[in-house]
Amino acid sequence: MSIFHFKYFSVQQKDSAMKVGTDAMLLGSLIKSDGKERMLDVGAGTGVISLMVAQNNPSLIIHAVELDGLSADECQHNFKNSPWNNRLTVIQSNFLRYESDHVYDLIISNPPYFQTRLKNDEYRKAQARHEDALPVKAFFEKVGKFLDEEGMCWIIVPTEDEESWLIGAEGVNLFPEERIRIVGKRGGKSIRTIFGFTTLKKEVNIRELVIRESDGLYSEEYVDLTKEFHGKAIKRR
Repeated sequence: MSIFHFKYFSVQQKDSAMKVGTDAMLLGSLIKSDGKERMLDVGAGTGVISLMVAQNNPSLIIHAVELDGLSADECQHNFKNSPWNNRLTVIQSNFLRYESDHVYDLIISNPPYFQTRLKNDEYRKAQARHEDALPVKAFFEKVGKFLDEEGMCWIIVPTEDEESWLIGAEGVNLFPEERIRIVGKRGGKSIRTIFGFTTLKKEVNIRELVIRESDGLYSEEYVDLTKEFHGKAIKRR
């Protein structure tokens, strides 16, 4: 599918290394952006998560950094053709070399995290998917440089790798406020974890979100979470 239609915007993804998927849908729906003024999207891809957050926050200024040239071009196209084009900017750059005079009170990323898996033969997909393109330690060191002291950093990672991301965050004095474990099908194991990190160490809000019930239908929680984004409403029955 070269164009993914949402309720209020569309995402062209013909050339992007990574297409719109459930990870992006979950992260974009769960990010808390109320009261935030400036956001940095690291590894923006098609720009889908930035667009979802822009829909939720009518005043947020968003800078999206994307390394891959074709993906950055499509991200720019998607931003330009959205209702929020005056608040969205894409920068083609390696995040580890990205420089800005700004600090951000919201940093978000669906990072390349498949560090325990074999590399994809296609270089662009491998670059988008694999942790060695954006090492955990280096990622958080850069986040620590740009994150406002009252800001929040949101990421989604495989649950099996969550401890390495927790260690990386703690290395720059970032601590989880939100820890949401994603279960693909009720009764199964968690497959992803969404973290919301802050500079303050406090009690962590740990919860579970189930995408599908045991009968294979979407859970009521998932339908309710994503209903303001889906172009065609998904239903339980």
